[in-house]
Amino acid sequence: MAFPSISHNTLLMFKKILLHFLFGFLTLSGFAQESAQTKKNSLGLELGKNGIVFNLVFDHHFLQKNFGYRMIVGSNFDAYLNQKSAGAGLYYLLRRKKQALELGFDLNYVNITERSDDVRSFGFIYPDYEYNSLYPSLNLGYRYSGKKGLFRMGAAPGYIANKWILGAYLGFGIYLN
Repeated sequence: MAFPSISHNTLLMFKKILLHFLFGFLTLSGFAQESAQTKKNSLGLELGKNGIVFNLVFDHHFLQKNFGYRMIVGSNFDAYLNQKSAGAGLYYLLRRKKQALELGFDLNYVNITERSDDVRSFGFIYPDYEYNSLYPSLNLGYRYSGKKGLFRMGAAPGYIANKWILGAYLGFGIYLN
């Protein structure tokens, strides 16, 4: 089975996004060694947002302030209707010990490529056609912070392809420091 070709410009764009993500991750991991009392980093997997999309998430939480940010890269790994995304988000936590209500905002660049016009699969993403644009979404969810990691789940309404959609997410992460 031969893999369909990806345009050179799209490949370069995703390489740049991945390099920025890795640079940010390595930079922030170095700063995380300063004090475990003021910073907490995690790396996790998240499923969801605008469909069945697998996201790798780097989360940086300022413990003293109850807010943080995250960097996100993801794909749905579909053979015929492939989505790749990259972005970042901010969040605020309304805490009660290890549990919190998470309020946040994410901004992702979404690239959806249709690799075959004669074979259709149900890709479980929206939109289900070729699309390249920014995808802003809000996060309203539950967050549990354990000793070794965190669990997140919630609703993520967003605006994509000139429509509001009700997304959802489920995520698990492990602490890096």
